[in-house]
Amino acid sequence: MKYSNSDFFKEKGIIRAKDLSDRDIPRYKLTELVNSGVLEHVTKGVYRKSDHEFGVHHDMAIAMKLMPKGVICLLSALNFHELGTQYADGVWVGLPNKARTPQVDYPVIHRMYFSDTAMKKYVEVHEVEGVKCRIASAARTVAECFKYRNKIGLDVALEALNEFWRYRKERGYTMNDLTKAATMLRVKKVMSPYLEMMVS
Repeated sequence: MKYSNSDFFKEKGIIRAKDLSDRDIPRYKLTELVNSGVLEHVTKGVYRKSDHEFGVHHDMAIAMKLMPKGVICLLSALNFHELGTQYADGVWVGLPNKARTPQVDYPVIHRMYFSDTAMKKYVEVHEVEGVKCRIASAARTVAECFKYRNKIGLDVALEALNEFWRYRKERGYTMNDLTKAATMLRVKKVMSPYLEMMVS
């Protein structure tokens, strides 16, 4: 079967070796493309075009190539939604319970394990550098910060809640969405006193 390097790699800035198989492109082409400078090896099983333009969420795109069924969550989702000032050191990824994932040195990945319901509900799909990324919604992210407040800090959760309230009209956030996400994650009672203080 004929294949076109130029068409495929113009279309795909970041690829997995598996992407080649899906297009009937022999794996040995990776070596040729790396040696010729068209591609560069990024991490286990992931490559990018040598002239790829990096964005602020580049590591997220790489993580999603490694773990396409994962969900970007917590601090990484806060950064994506621009909620608060907390910097995400590495990429926070939610995974199905007992999921087997590749061990890599780059990027740094903080793994969280979620139920089947939590892997599906209040998850949005956004394209980042040509990679489809499953990302927790803003409402879910705020609720999740309260659920894992002992891990990331209550101050982070409170700042996220304040930003959600502050920008709700501008960004189309709704308190109903927040309540539903908090109910799913069983933190509605925990969040209620802080919500009451904000709306009073």
